Order: sequence, then C-alpha cells, then structure tokens
Amino acid sequence: MIADTLRRIILSSGNLYSFGNNYYGQLGQGTSDFNSHPVPVKVGTDTWIAVAAGLYHSLAINSDGYLYSFGNNYYGQLGQGTSDYNSHPVPVKVGTDTWTVIAGGGYFSLAINSDGYLYSFGINTSGQLGLGDTSQRNSPVKVGTDTWTVIATGQYHSLAINSDGYLYTFGDNYYGQLGLGDTSNRSSPTKVGTDTWTAVAGGTHHSLAINSDGYLYSFGRNNYGQLGLGDTSQRNSPVKVGTDTWTVIATGQYHSLAINSDGYLYSFGRNNYGQLGLGDTSQRNSPVKVGTDTWIAVAAGLYHSLAINSDGYLYSFGRNNYGQLGLGDTSQRNSPVKVGTDTWIAVAGGESYSLARRG
Repeated sequence: MIADTLRRIILSSGNLYSFGNNYYGQLGQGTSDFNSHPVPVKVGTDTWIAVAAGLYHSLAINSDGYLYSFGNNYYGQLGQGTSDYNSHPVPVKVGTDTWTVIAGGGYFSLAINSDGYLYSFGINTSGQLGLGDTSQRNSPVKVGTDTWTVIATGQYHSLAINSDGYLYTFGDNYYGQLGLGDTSNRSSPTKVGTDTWTAVAGGTHHSLAINSDGYLYSFGRNNYGQLGLGDTSQRNSPVKVGTDTWTVIATGQYHSLAINSDGYLYSFGRNNYGQLGLGDTSQRNSPVKVGTDTWIAVAAGLYHSLAINSDGYLYSFGRNNYGQLGLGDTSQRNSPVKVGTDTWIAVAGGESYSLARRG
C-alpha cells in the first residue's frame, strides 16, 4: 500500500528480510528505532510464502499457511486482540485457520483464509473493514458469506474480487475511489458495475482495476494525473485508460505503475521524488514508458517504486530517505537502479518499505 518508513524483502528460500525506518518495529527485528536501515536484515528463522505492508505494520504468511503480524497496532491492525505493538512476528490466531492472501492498508488489514473467506481488522472509521459499521476491530472478523480471490487496500478504502470475478469496494469514497458513481462511503462490500475483473490496486485516494478483457480502468482522486486519463479531473466511476491491454498494476500515494501485455512498464501521476522512473521529477497525466526493458512485476510505496525485469533483476527508484530502495544509502533515484546482483520473482511495496521474493 503506502507510507514513509521501511523496507522488507522475502527471498526465494522463504527467508524474510527487512530494511528502512523501524520506528514501530515494523521491520520485525525485535527492536524499534527511528534510524535508516538501508541494508536488508533477516527476520527470524521461519520461511514465508506471502508478505504485505500497511502504513506502519506488516503481515506475513509462513510456509505452513499461518498468518503473522508486527509493527504499529494502535488501531488493532495486527489482529492480535489488543492494541500493543510488536517488533517481531506474532501469530494471528483465528481457530486453526490457514491463509492465502493478505493486504495492509492505512491502520487496517484484510486477509483471505484457505476456504476463500475474507476477514478484516483494524481501524474502521470509513467502513473500510466491510462489516456494515464503523467500529474498530482488534481481531479478524469475517466479511459476509462470499468467497474471494483478490484483495487490495488504499489508505481508507478496500477492493475485493469475489470467486465469480465481480469487483466489490467499501470504505472511504470522498474522491470517488470506490468507483460507484458517487462520493458516499460504504461500510459493506458494494458491487462495481457488471464487468468481471482480474486485478485491483488501491492508492491513497485512487484505484486501478484490470477487467477480464485486459483493459485498465481507473477511478478516484486525480490531482496529479494518477488516473492516467490525460487530465487531473476526479472520476467517480471506472474510466478506461487508453487502448492497451495490461497484466500487472500497482499504486502509490499519488502515482501509478502498470505493465502492458508486451511486458513494458508505464508510469503516471506525481513524480516529485522521481518515483515514475523517467529520469526527472515532472508529473505525468498519461502513461509514459519506463526505459526499454520488459518487466514481470511492479510495486509502489508512498513515493517510491520497485520493478522486476524479465531477467529477474530488481530495480528501484524514487524517494529513499529511509533506505527504502534497498541500495545501501538514502539518496533519491529518478531512474530505475539495479538492487544488487540477485534475481527475483515477486515484489511488494509498503508506504516506505518493500518486499521481494528471490528466484
């Protein structure tokens, strides 16, 4: 999702590594401090299959399918039944459930268990937990009776694709980021149109979605051109972005990334820290191609971006004040820079931290 504070990497061996700001213990190292941690450090001894990051908290599923969380927990976003912070991974216990998909928003979390049921926990001021109210939850609570396959979170809103391929949204809708044609919040999942969908991504106040035909749609706030529609006008309903077909999407606070069907990476939106990877800090209101490489994965943090090219190498660009680019320093990059010499197969970005799995 989004934020300004750390960086985490998960290697192909299943080992979890973290780097960046650790003020709330979100690096999972058993300590907390406000210093930069630009060098990856291994988290514990478990092996892991999935990771996700919220504002200042982290989620991870280990190789046995059990969910763990660590970091800030002021609103119960760790799902531990308390509001106590944890600086190391602690299991989230819901009976004997195992888990498959996780997402971290701004002070809240979503998770899909092995039966396909969606659970939510944390802050709920805008109904972003999808439970029909605005009451905070410190432990996971089941959302409805549908089964789900894909989830994404923004700052205060949520998106989920059910097993039939339909997109539902809930939470904050001040800028139309729920795609429902208005600006009213929803505290329960509400269906978006009649299309079926394959991918979603949530920025601070905007959303992206790819439909079953591969076309990209965007909706919500557009003050920096993050919808990629050639202007800065807000959209309350999904609007098609160009004519290309797309496979992968990611959203930061006010910027967006997308890989088209030919494998080329495009970026658009705010670029004040070079997070678009275009060699400058100029805003773009329409998708612009990033270099000439082909790519297989992208992720976006608050003001930084990460991408894996088709050779498996990880590149990062944008803000780096806490070492969140993984380059061993705190210098901003306006163009993609290779992270080490390892190869990788997956990547994820938090507000100011990152996650990646090595091949």
